[in-house]
Amino acid sequence: MKKQIIWSANEEKKADKLGNSAVIAKGEEEWKRLMELGDKALVEPIWPDAEKNFREALLIKPNDLDTLLRIGITLAGLSKWPAVIEHCRKILQMRPESALAWQGLGVGLLKSKDIAGAIDALRKSISLQPNDFTTWSFLADALAEQNDWAGAMAACEKSLELNPKNDDKWNLLGTLHCNLEEYDKAIEAFKRALDIFPGHYHAWYNLSNVYHLTGKTREAENAQRRAKKSEKLFHDQL
Repeated sequence: MKKQIIWSANEEKKADKLGNSAVIAKGEEEWKRLMELGDKALVEPIWPDAEKNFREALLIKPNDLDTLLRIGITLAGLSKWPAVIEHCRKILQMRPESALAWQGLGVGLLKSKDIAGAIDALRKSISLQPNDFTTWSFLADALAEQNDWAGAMAACEKSLELNPKNDDKWNLLGTLHCNLEEYDKAIEAFKRALDIFPGHYHAWYNLSNVYHLTGKTREAENAQRRAKKSEKLFHDQL
């Protein structure tokens, strides 16, 4: 006759605890795997694959901030701006101190043409994370959309102070100087953009326009030729 094994209540609790620990460990391992797959898809980028993996990871850790933020990034990559706005607002209900969620909300609102809302959200992000050049960059874009040239210029200059290699922001700065009829400063800014990226055809067109405005016909024609050549090369590579 087999000896009957009788567990005490404490032994049963220990067994349950060990079983739960194994499940938790397995879940953690699967979450990491899915996050790695999602991150790899982000680098490619293959946005649908990234979103799929991050959403599966979220089922394992429903309130994980890193996972939630990555989903927001993939939605932005897919240009699903209403979804970005809704998603970031959900994050902010749980984590109102998340600078990245405020940034994402600001970008979503900017892309959806809610400029005032975008500016408010981006300023909130900056108040939480003052040295993020990307947020300053988007704030400059939003203020420029409002024709706030001085505000846009201040935000643009701050973004460039934090990241001086951003050719698009040098191009924007040149445009802002041009709007204020500061043509010498505009030319300097466009040239800085082209030093960083010689194929920036928007900067070439803008430089050509400023040369025309200042009566430098030969320089304007040369810049125009470079603009057309760079634009053609850009589209040929698509």
